[in-house]
Amino acid sequence: MATDVKINLDSVEIDNEIYYRISHVDTRRPFFMSIVSDSNHWMFISSNGGLTAGRKQSEYALFPYYTDDKITGSSEITRK
Repeated sequence: MATDVKINLDSVEIDNEIYYRISHVDTRRPFFMSIVSDSNHWMFISSNGGLTAGRKQSEYALFPYYTDDKITGSSEITRK
């Protein structure tokens, strides 16, 4: 991994919607994000592609409900 590459957070507009892009994210260690909604949906995702998601509680998971280290470690499964 290159250590001299600058990581930036940029906003991008696509079809009149604003999205955020993290450039050069592949140059840093994977990080974990919690994505929330106002309708009881949840998603935990690792920056390297591992994820789990569901509705309400863990027993309603769409994908296996794992700890963050297992989600990060499962990127080879979810990126196919």
